[in-house]
Amino acid sequence: MSAFSGQPEFLVFLDFDGVLHPVRANEHERFKPEAIYFVNRILDALNAKIVLSTAWRMDSDIEKFNAWFKGRIIGSTPIHELDLTAQHVRFKEAMNFLTDKNWLHVPWIAIDDKRMHFPESSPAFITDAKVGITSNDADNIILIGRSMKFAQQSLLDAINQRSSV
Repeated sequence: MSAFSGQPEFLVFLDFDGVLHPVRANEHERFKPEAIYFVNRILDALNAKIVLSTAWRMDSDIEKFNAWFKGRIIGSTPIHELDLTAQHVRFKEAMNFLTDKNWLHVPWIAIDDKRMHFPESSPAFITDAKVGITSNDADNIILIGRSMKFAQQSLLDAINQRSSV
């Protein structure tokens, strides 16, 4: 993982299976270059950093993954007893990560293929697990992320205006 200090402008909690490749991909179909390109396009547009929320975060080849994403992986969600059948498990892991870093105010989106891992109102973009992330998905995630950043900045501006009165 890259050495990162400070606070990120935006975070992407990234799953791999069902996002970077179809969920049932064989060894030769994994980590589609176009999917990696789409994620990098999102990261560039939002000036975002990645937090791994995938089971692949337990893999010893994190540096290979980080090279794909131009050194923007800054961490991974806490590894608890992995029960992917539990409701909202990835959301809880993301919230634990944000709490531990004191980054609850940092805008974020999760890119995952399983709706059950997130509450309905959470900032999660759910991909089609049989396909993985598409160009259209990337466009939509960028729009959502820009809206989140704009809303946060507008709120901060309003708070600052009230404070100066």
